[in-house]
Amino acid sequence: MNNQFLFSVAALICGSLLSCSSAIPEDADISSAPTSNSVTSTPEPTPEAVSPNLAVSPTEGAEPLARITEGEEKARIFNEVMNVQTDIGLCEGIENLSDNFEYSEVYASKIYVNETQYLVKILCFNAAYQGSYELVHANTEEVAFYTIEEETLGFSRDSTSFAGYPTFDPVTSILSNSYKFNGAGSCVESTQHYWDGRSLKLISSTLEDGIENGCEDLGVRSPAADQLITATGVGMAKLGMTLGELRQMLPEDAKIYATELGVDLPSGMEVNFYGELQFELGFDNGDKQITDQSKIEMIVVRNPSYRTAEGVGAGTWVKEAIAYYGAATLSYNNDYESRESIEFEKGLFPETPDANVWLRSNQWTVTDFAGIYPNSIDQFQQTQEYHDHAAIASIWIMGNP
Repeated sequence: MNNQFLFSVAALICGSLLSCSSAIPEDADISSAPTSNSVTSTPEPTPEAVSPNLAVSPTEGAEPLARITEGEEKARIFNEVMNVQTDIGLCEGIENLSDNFEYSEVYASKIYVNETQYLVKILCFNAAYQGSYELVHANTEEVAFYTIEEETLGFSRDSTSFAGYPTFDPVTSILSNSYKFNGAGSCVESTQHYWDGRSLKLISSTLEDGIENGCEDLGVRSPAADQLITATGVGMAKLGMTLGELRQMLPEDAKIYATELGVDLPSGMEVNFYGELQFELGFDNGDKQITDQSKIEMIVVRNPSYRTAEGVGAGTWVKEAIAYYGAATLSYNNDYESRESIEFEKGLFPETPDANVWLRSNQWTVTDFAGIYPNSIDQFQQTQEYHDHAAIASIWIMGNP
């Protein structure tokens, strides 16, 4: 394993966790960093949406964090997004999106003073039971390639897409969505995302039985091999595999882009297909150019479709995961950008105790931290108390040094 990569990740994780028993550890020019004109494909239809079961409720009398635009403001932003549809890869293959204006929405954030940030929810098409939606960020502070009157906006398509009928609560700035896995509603997946004015962050993703054992009978609670998280891989991506080997296994519409894994980590690659981000990859070459011969040393998954054999993944509430993995301890270190981590008593893979895994919490969404910490000025904080909405935001699978 590359020493620079190893020490960068080890320092980051050891500074965030309670303990650190071991150090954690076509060619790149075909892929450039995702920009506002990065193109991804339109998602395949999935079944009907239902009303979401909210995990986070609006606070009575609270000042709204956002607003739903109307009239000329909505039309202006929507039309400008239509002008750059092809550039940003929005609803690929779908024409006449302007016909869906009535069923699309534009949200404006109040989080940043003297800035107007927009989130545009676009209906791409309606399937048998639900709509297919994609999201566009229109940010005043981004590098502009389009001008609206005297206001300069930069556009980028979000890596998250929705099959269902997502609804937005301007008080909490939470976008909620639910859909059925079949027309009868035997099993329903509900998700919540927090919009911080610049990006969407997953709060939770839960499976709910519409009938007794509905999700189990449909096989939804046990992920298929291509969506299984193990100690050595995520779906088809395995530690030690080269980028070229993975590329040969990806769907035809897959796209691979360069990405930043963290301010103190080497660059990596993100893998997109079916219209959304699947996982991100770290390699063994440090700051050197990533090629098809580069070996995968780290896999980061934020997509809730990927889960462990127990059905735990990004978006799983901590209070549910402890049933499989034992008591949870949350911690953060101010010296390492206050990244909050989750450690379970038995580990995420009890049968592989030496697995190198890092679990990030859903901090900086509903609350700054998922854990509830004592008042203290100590740089390092830890707790076994946490909010009801505390959940896993991402899972980092890493090789041994």
